[in-house]
Amino acid sequence: MNKNEITRITTTLGDELEKDRFYVYMLCEGHKPFYIGKGQGNRVWQHECGEEEKQAEITYHVDEINNMIERDIIKAKGDTELILSLKEKRKYLIEQITNDISAKYSKIKSLKEKGIEINKVIVKWGLTEEESFMVESALMNMYYYINETNINIENKKLHHDEKILTNIVNGHMSKREKKNISHETKARSVEEFLDCCAIEEFFITELSNTHVMFVNISRTYPDCKDLSPDEQEKAIYDCSRAAWKIGKDKIDKVEYVFALYNSQVVGIYKVDKSSWCQRKNLPDDYSFPRYPLAVREREWKYSQALKSLNSVEDAESFCGSTPSFDVKEMYDVIGNDFDDWKNRYCFIASPSDIPIEILQFKNKLLYFPQQDGKHRKIGQNDRFNFKVSKKNGKEIAEITKIYG
Repeated sequence: MNKNEITRITTTLGDELEKDRFYVYMLCEGHKPFYIGKGQGNRVWQHECGEEEKQAEITYHVDEINNMIERDIIKAKGDTELILSLKEKRKYLIEQITNDISAKYSKIKSLKEKGIEINKVIVKWGLTEEESFMVESALMNMYYYINETNINIENKKLHHDEKILTNIVNGHMSKREKKNISHETKARSVEEFLDCCAIEEFFITELSNTHVMFVNISRTYPDCKDLSPDEQEKAIYDCSRAAWKIGKDKIDKVEYVFALYNSQVVGIYKVDKSSWCQRKNLPDDYSFPRYPLAVREREWKYSQALKSLNSVEDAESFCGSTPSFDVKEMYDVIGNDFDDWKNRYCFIASPSDIPIEILQFKNKLLYFPQQDGKHRKIGQNDRFNFKVSKKNGKEIAEITKIYG
């Protein structure tokens, strides 16, 4: 295709001042797509120029990620923990997009060496940028679903080297997908959607006579979705176990900790009175929570340094005179109440198996029935034990202990 023909096409697609100038395209080996992307202008032609174009594309997307994260940092309005987790997220996204681009260029190089022409297909155009993200993601979901299903039918097992697309990052998620417990965007059968995405509602009365402590991880949990499934479980555990304001007398009675994301149970951990340790008593070899890493490393650093000090004045003096410590950073970590910060508890879950009647609450949305017949979602400040009794033939949850 010559330069004039490309210009005719890009002019039709829209110029840089038009909001609906974006389109979604495919790079194909014959009629078989190996990459799905979105872009504007002559983007679809910009993949065959070798190593220099590869590095330029990586730089472009890194800048795009940096701009996105910087906007979120501004919205964080000085929330140090959130800002540090956003920086951690930026590092992960840059690594993923770099791997994605490298896989695509390896495929292009292989085809060129074999003398195979790359077929370029415009799938949908006249889109806003947000619309193009969603179309790109939808096509990737559909293509993976169709082809991975066929591979599974034929070979009984999907191997990594049988991957259909060179895209590693599986498209952008809508706002609802980001909030869902499934952590990902993909095409699913309605049966699979029901199992993986649809949220089941439970009344907490089914947890009768069990001491449960609820912890809210709604702020840090969204970052966990960018991790692999195994890493997600570890990250959710770390988000859940440091560090909570609760009395020693109440800790002795807690049997399970439920981690909540918008009233949905995303983690369940068995604890007992030996599971808990206050910041001021943390031993040097304590397995301190590691996620989000940037936040936890600072927490551990200041916990170890300040645990033996008796006052905030002593802490200020230490941080002001000790290399690698800083008074402003200290307050960013500990907040405004030094004693409260030192006295908060971390926990390590017991390796004991969790009974099925407790484990069934995982990924469920919890409601608490009220005596007026109404019900409400469990909130992050609910820490209680209760017993179930019957009144006029109806089950009533009677709170016996309030935690927090």
